[in-house]
Amino acid sequence: MKHMKKIVSVVLSLVLVMSAAAVSAGAVDDVDEMTYTGADEASVTYYLGDSNLDGAVSILDATHIQRYLAAYSLPSFKSENLSDTNRSGEVDILDATQIQRYLVGYPSAQGIDAAVAPRTMTFSSGYAQPFVEINEISEGYRNTGSDIVRIVVYVETDYDTDLDGKPDLVKAWVQIPRAAAEGDYKAPVVFEANPYSTNHDSIDYPDGEVGIHESAFMTTPAKRTPNGITTTEQLAADFRYKDIKDYSSGDYSHYYYYLSRGYALVGSAGLGTRGSEGLELCGSVMECDAFKSIVEWIHGDRRAYTNLTDNIEIKADWTNGKTGMLGHSYMGTLAYEVAATGVEGLEAIVPSAGISSWYDYINRQGSPQYGFYDYNVFLSGLCASRFFDGIDDEDAYNYYLAWRKYIREAQTALKSNYGESWDVRDFSQVSNIKAAALIVQGLNDDNVRPKHFKLMMEAFERSGATAKALLHQGGHDSLSNGDWTMKLGSYENYNWLVDRWFAHYLMGVNNKAESIPKYIVESSTDGNFYTYDEWESGDSFVFDLNEGTGDRVIYRGATYTWSKYIDDPTTIKGVVEVHLRMKTDNLDFGKTAVKASLIDSASSGFYYYGGSMTTYITAWTNMYADRDAAIYRHNSNYGNNWTFTDGQIDLCTPDAGWEPQTAVAPAQPVQEGEWHDYVIYLEPEVYTLRAGHYLDVRLQALFENPNGDYWSDASVTIDQSASYVVIPTDQESTRPYFR
Repeated sequence: MKHMKKIVSVVLSLVLVMSAAAVSAGAVDDVDEMTYTGADEASVTYYLGDSNLDGAVSILDATHIQRYLAAYSLPSFKSENLSDTNRSGEVDILDATQIQRYLVGYPSAQGIDAAVAPRTMTFSSGYAQPFVEINEISEGYRNTGSDIVRIVVYVETDYDTDLDGKPDLVKAWVQIPRAAAEGDYKAPVVFEANPYSTNHDSIDYPDGEVGIHESAFMTTPAKRTPNGITTTEQLAADFRYKDIKDYSSGDYSHYYYYLSRGYALVGSAGLGTRGSEGLELCGSVMECDAFKSIVEWIHGDRRAYTNLTDNIEIKADWTNGKTGMLGHSYMGTLAYEVAATGVEGLEAIVPSAGISSWYDYINRQGSPQYGFYDYNVFLSGLCASRFFDGIDDEDAYNYYLAWRKYIREAQTALKSNYGESWDVRDFSQVSNIKAAALIVQGLNDDNVRPKHFKLMMEAFERSGATAKALLHQGGHDSLSNGDWTMKLGSYENYNWLVDRWFAHYLMGVNNKAESIPKYIVESSTDGNFYTYDEWESGDSFVFDLNEGTGDRVIYRGATYTWSKYIDDPTTIKGVVEVHLRMKTDNLDFGKTAVKASLIDSASSGFYYYGGSMTTYITAWTNMYADRDAAIYRHNSNYGNNWTFTDGQIDLCTPDAGWEPQTAVAPAQPVQEGEWHDYVIYLEPEVYTLRAGHYLDVRLQALFENPNGDYWSDASVTIDQSASYVVIPTDQESTRPYFR
């Protein structure tokens, strides 16, 4: 074949001698383009022999083709597909023949059976359409022959958390559609910040002997001076599988839906993880800044380098500078945190089950949610993969252990009260957000609870930024993992909704994404999605807990329930407030908390939607599901009762309210036997009670001793005459989500 190419090269050279003047003089203008119109395709104009795809055939194109057919390599991404005129995936004699005939004024030697495949993003019905061929990554992978150009870069951050005198560099894995890398279009970016993505091991880190205050890791030394600059093309030529093997537990393939449609895909595990500098300081401003820095690099406002040592700069010149962040749980948290900085270039986010305030993730109105106070230390240990394979820097390792000791002691000392270490991890009070958000939350999530979506919505409203909420009846579930996606409406699933969101805000597609209903909510009665324009309806009713029987005493671990019969269908929508007048004689416990729950109960069993069970739909023919993704919806469950929302408060913090910062220790400690008024704010909810059911309000006394002991005589006394529940309601929506 090589000899045949050289023969064709000689023939083509002779043709060029005869045709060069004609080409330069425009003698072939009347035959320099061909148009194909198929039954279902728009007219597409293409140019045979246009090797650099600049819209015209020139001597430069012919020269490139000669060199390619003569087995010379060109310093260009296009050297792999030059002169593939019929888009067969390889250059052969047929392509050369067509080019020769074209250059001497003959028509194509072969009819083209299909339009030229698009080399840029296209949209239909507001959604991006697939055109990038996805090839998986494994040992021996190279960018040669791939429709995706893959590189790794090291973005310079603001802080020096490992205290080595230089700003930390954080590793990012970048996957670019080849057409964008070659300059055919500027790609928008889908970015997931994922500290778990290099976590395929873990170690039990000890605490340091001496703690170091977190502010010590906020030093900001001078930035590096570049020693030169390289191109994406040159960096891609050196890419090897080893460059991204550290991401084996988070390969970002669950986002290939977007990559196949022309979005570039960026992932990073962040500070203190495999391949990056710095320390994994979970929930800190420094952790957030590292991911913010990646957005700034994409936008053109920050430097990145080709490795950790050489200071050779690499620019993101293949992108339009616009980023959309998404992710579930910790990753959804980081998408929101970066948006909370107001960074330029972050145009849209889709945080799923994300944390708005780390205080409210670990605590609830002054009481511990999980029975311990220092979750940030635990989570950091799971993700601090920089040291999983050994200590690469003894000083950095010891600094990390010192941070662990500091943050553990600081958070434990607060004993679920709000304080400094929580204040710097509270991103719920911001008012400068610029990105548009599609916030996703499970209404039965016992991990990242629904309060976080409500705090996020409030922050976007203060900022004057666009925010919508997609609320489902599942638990701590992601609505898509790449292999399946949830059905939302008659003609849209979750992947398509996110795609429509990004297409609008990252590419300016007029698909009416801004007109998506403000609240899309899965019904608790039929599992379909319905819409609301606002969260607060202004309607409510009061459930009076006064039974005329005097005070009610509840002992440790026991419960007491008040019940109300439901005459007509009632949709509870909003934040329920449980107003209680209480006292206790057992304040020598570490924590004396009261938990309130709302329960739907009936004398006979009933079906309801809640929890994380799913039903897969084997066929859904309304639209094409990319990569054979399965469509699913939540199962209905059956039982006599279902707890659909709850909340709790510590009796030592009577002033703890809805906002996290109100849960501070009072100036005057609460005394034993002293009456106080409390309001327990239950988790935001949309739930419909059927006629003939009962609404139960259940209270439970929770006592926690610092030594883990429990006393059988611990109790809480409730003044029923001064206690009641305010329950917000709304009309059950009859507006299904059709799109």
